[in-house]
Amino acid sequence: MKLKLLSIFFIFPLLAYPLPVTIEGEVIGKPMKRGKYYLINVNDGTATIGIFTRELPEITYYGRYGVLGDRIRVIGEKNYACKEHWGKLDIHADSIEILEKGKLEEKPISKNKLFFSLALLLITLLLVVVHRRIGISSKK
Repeated sequence: MKLKLLSIFFIFPLLAYPLPVTIEGEVIGKPMKRGKYYLINVNDGTATIGIFTRELPEITYYGRYGVLGDRIRVIGEKNYACKEHWGKLDIHADSIEILEKGKLEEKPISKNKLFFSLALLLITLLLVVVHRRIGISSKK
């Protein structure tokens, strides 16, 4: 027990210092201007992290529904509790390299969904007509 408590006191101070890191992932969302930095979000397939950079690279596609964002490699410093950015976990980029351009993804509509949607539309129109006829006949 003493050893665990002692190790905690040695590990936590290390978290206050930035650590060198290299990550690769897809750029998602739009960049946000935060003071003298730009904030972009990068998803590596398991998690998303904010990247602060002074110069925004020429990113063609930002990931969202129907769009696969550019893949980038970021070399920088990982901060577990950044003093500059509200104590958040983030990465300050020293360099950003675009590995692969993103693209638009085609999302075909399934025939089952199309049929179901049209059936619901017809049922709705039928109910509207019936409701109006009942309303007209009850006023007489």
